[in-house]
Amino acid sequence: MRVVVEIPDDRSGTGTYVSELIASLGRLQTSETGERIEVIPACYKRLSKERYGHFFSRLLNSFRMVGWMQVALPRICRKARADVLHCTAFVCPRFVPCPVVVTILDMTSVRYPETMDPLWRYYLRLFLRPTLRRADRLIAISHSCASDLVEFQSEVRGKVAVVYLAVGKEFRPAQDQAAVVRRLDRLGARQPYFLHVGTMNPRKNLEGLLRSFERFKKDTAAPHLLVVAGAKGWLVAGIDALVEQLSSKNHLRFAGRVDNEDLVALYQGAEALVMPSLYEGFGLPVLEAMACGCPVITSNVSSLPEIAGDAALLVDPRNDEAIVQAMRELAGNPGLRQRLVEKGFRRAAEFSWDRTAAETARVYADAIRLFGEKR
Repeated sequence: MRVVVEIPDDRSGTGTYVSELIASLGRLQTSETGERIEVIPACYKRLSKERYGHFFSRLLNSFRMVGWMQVALPRICRKARADVLHCTAFVCPRFVPCPVVVTILDMTSVRYPETMDPLWRYYLRLFLRPTLRRADRLIAISHSCASDLVEFQSEVRGKVAVVYLAVGKEFRPAQDQAAVVRRLDRLGARQPYFLHVGTMNPRKNLEGLLRSFERFKKDTAAPHLLVVAGAKGWLVAGIDALVEQLSSKNHLRFAGRVDNEDLVALYQGAEALVMPSLYEGFGLPVLEAMACGCPVITSNVSSLPEIAGDAALLVDPRNDEAIVQAMRELAGNPGLRQRLVEKGFRRAAEFSWDRTAAETARVYADAIRLFGEKR
């Protein structure tokens, strides 16, 4: 089975998903039918912001992405004699000579379009519905995401398979606490601290977290910092303005985008991950934190309760007081923290990239079968 897999030029959760999937497909080697799985990567490279400037690089990349997706990617499939094409981020070519599988990572464009980058929102508005009609099979990364997808376009119900993500083996408890502390010192993350992980954009509800942390600091004598790990995304002017108004701003640390080694250390050293997102298709940091022995506070909406199970404190992301209360409970209750750590280890162990690959390979086989029946 020859599979062309789209590799987005993305170092956030989407990039993690695709790189781990390809590695796990390589370990899988054969499908359930006994066919060897050969992955042919197809990578779109964005133009550099440094060379073209932020605005023009975004504009040019939008046009180039359409050409790459609709013209270049079908050519790659023909040249590779692909048995199936896997588009890993929402959109597929309209005309392609083989079965197509598309991963739907979330339905933000429908649920919270106002929180999206305007160009990306317009791109999905143009191409999402045609993609859902063209795809032979669709992968949703949570049941919540699948439900939103079917609500958006009910005729895809029979096409959708839920395939969970997982965490890599590098996400584990600390083996050398002194090495963790040295790495945290370099990042300016003095313990104790709460941690937030994710590209900064309105959907992550970072403003709500900053307001909640401000109240936590005013209400308690706790020495905690709030460390935010993640690149600046879009529509973040409000965050910058809010930070300047906070009396707790000297207790904030913005680490920016970090590599995996730093990210693991941040999880290992944190009092808790606090992820009060308004919406997530999966919520990979929840599992990453649990695998590292970091307690989790997260939202009670979208996919997050589904992924966290009973191993996290769930809060209403629109209720700042609920977030503050959860932070108070964890900061002052070592027993609760330990119980969440133990539950988190068990929960994270239920997910694996090898299972993700095996279930994805079954979707490929279904797509090939359905494509053959249509012909």
